[in-house]
Amino acid sequence: MKLSRKSLQFLLGASFTLGVFSMVYAQETYSIEQGDLVPLSELRPLAVSETPLNKHGINVGVSTSSSGYYDSSLKQMLFLGFYRPYATYLMDENHLFTLRGKWALTEFTKDLKGTNNQVLKSRADASSSVGSLEVASAALHFNRLNITAGRAFYKLGRGLLLGNFADGAEVSQSFQWLEYKILAVYSGEYGQSACGLSVSGCGGRNPYDIVPGRAFDAQLVNAGKRAFAGGEITSAPYFGSRVSAQFLYTKDFNTDANKDGKKFTYDAFYAGLAARGFIGAPSLRYMLEYAYQGGSTINDGTANQSAAIAAHALQTEVAYNLPFYKDKFKPMVSLQYAFASGDADRSDGTNAAQVNAKGSDTGFYYFGMFSGGLALKPRLQNIHVARLGVAGRPLGNFYAFRNLMLSLKYALYRKAIAEGKISDSNATEKNTDIGQGFDATLIYDFRSDLKFYYGFGLFQRGDAYKVGERDLIQVHLLSVTINF
Repeated sequence: MKLSRKSLQFLLGASFTLGVFSMVYAQETYSIEQGDLVPLSELRPLAVSETPLNKHGINVGVSTSSSGYYDSSLKQMLFLGFYRPYATYLMDENHLFTLRGKWALTEFTKDLKGTNNQVLKSRADASSSVGSLEVASAALHFNRLNITAGRAFYKLGRGLLLGNFADGAEVSQSFQWLEYKILAVYSGEYGQSACGLSVSGCGGRNPYDIVPGRAFDAQLVNAGKRAFAGGEITSAPYFGSRVSAQFLYTKDFNTDANKDGKKFTYDAFYAGLAARGFIGAPSLRYMLEYAYQGGSTINDGTANQSAAIAAHALQTEVAYNLPFYKDKFKPMVSLQYAFASGDADRSDGTNAAQVNAKGSDTGFYYFGMFSGGLALKPRLQNIHVARLGVAGRPLGNFYAFRNLMLSLKYALYRKAIAEGKISDSNATEKNTDIGQGFDATLIYDFRSDLKFYYGFGLFQRGDAYKVGERDLIQVHLLSVTINF
């Protein structure tokens, strides 16, 4: 049947009208309830609200970490308690204000004794109970611009050059081709009440301090009265990799002489290059970070002779996620290598100034953190550290234990200079063989507010120790973290 021109126009017009009417009717009468499957024709980008849904958010609680620590070299068990009451205020879903205190409790069960059984420090003097204000900061976020100000944990790169609590400010911003970070902070001698910060000049170090987000075997250095200024620039990812450059300058305000007439001023600067990313596929990742250290120090002696600093350090890591059982067990192997220069005539590998005998000081010294093994806990100075590790979730096929993570690492330690010192003062022999170590860590995130940690460390002393002191050191650390 042949339709006339008017009949064809009528049918097309009616079809168009019915189509428009049906769409309007569907929009007015069809409603998608929560939980319903959304029809494909109804899928649209979510509307972005110009105003935050929650303009104010307040959170108050307490984070507790109670630990038992055993070190065979101490021949006793320690009780470590870290209790952190906190309050946070979130404004406009972008700006976070944090106030966090810290009560650090360290209880020794016996007196600390030396090699010939003499009492170095009594149990009462070694034990401590210290309260401090750990964090008082504001973290402001403006699209790609981030600002942190106040007392907070600041770091550059992986945290070797700087990774500590301090007072100051940090600005970071990302662009299409790069991102940058600049910071200026101050670490002061706040007095005995702030010793738990590990950033203040309290006349000693606490190797048992536990800081959230930091490895248990990475010690924080005592920075004293010091200002830090620096930054880093990181490129956008190219072929799966990012490259970055770092710079840090430190100014020491400790310029007075002690009662023996010695000064300990240590002004250093650092320049570093780093790269990180994956090789071929995201399952094979790498990291490379090099740092050169310059500046000035004061050599050992009451003459307070100024000397130049010329040292460097390197950290590398390759990690590979194995392709089998990757969904449940997440197996991974890793290889780590770290090196830092030393100095043959340095009197120790821990302090900054008044330890170099003559000439330039080539012993690397940093104000951040380095993870090198639970039993030795070495600082990265005059040392080669090679570690081979495996990690995974051994009970990943059981739902209740799916978040249980096991890590095993074997370590080999060597001196860079046989005559030089390392952070362990017992390694006094002119030999490069520091020893070998083994670490096993077990982390169980039972709930979001309950975490268990067990660390086991072994260190077999090598020929860098005297014949009668080549003991096998073992360390146990059991910790329970509860957030209220």
